[in-house]
Amino acid sequence: MRKLEAKIDAANKSITELLAKLESERKENDKLREQLSEIIRKTKSLEGGHKPKEDVVIQATSNKDFPKIKTNSEADNTDLDTKNQEIIFKVQIISSSTHLATNSPQFKELKNVWEYKDSGLYKYTVGNQIDLRSASALQSVFRRKGFSGAFVVAFKNGTRIPVREALKLLN
Repeated sequence: MRKLEAKIDAANKSITELLAKLESERKENDKLREQLSEIIRKTKSLEGGHKPKEDVVIQATSNKDFPKIKTNSEADNTDLDTKNQEIIFKVQIISSSTHLATNSPQFKELKNVWEYKDSGLYKYTVGNQIDLRSASALQSVFRRKGFSGAFVVAFKNGTRIPVREALKLLN
């Protein structure tokens, strides 16, 4: 019986230590999200003073398993300046042979998930960035949040194009 109690005490101690470490990492992630949002805002202001309807907001809203992430996907192409107005970068997070509801558990409570169909597959993206740098930063955030296959995709007037082509068009 004492051995069992000792094991339970050790397990409880381990759980307490892990919870403390998790809370510490959660606080560090919140700081990093704030820094990323500030970097994205500064980058956008340096790249021609463009300001979309909403800034990118990456925010933990609760202590649940996965913080809700919101992006400025409502900004549309008409908000963008001159030559850049047709090019948008997004982060593709999931590809599926079947349609998924945007409130599917696979999206881990993400808001503003956008779907498009390509080559017979349903593809799901988040974000609506005007430059590759901020899209890449967003990609890193989503990879850390469990979307290990997340990658940046580009669209011209709502049609997917290779990222290299988008960069050429922007230069």
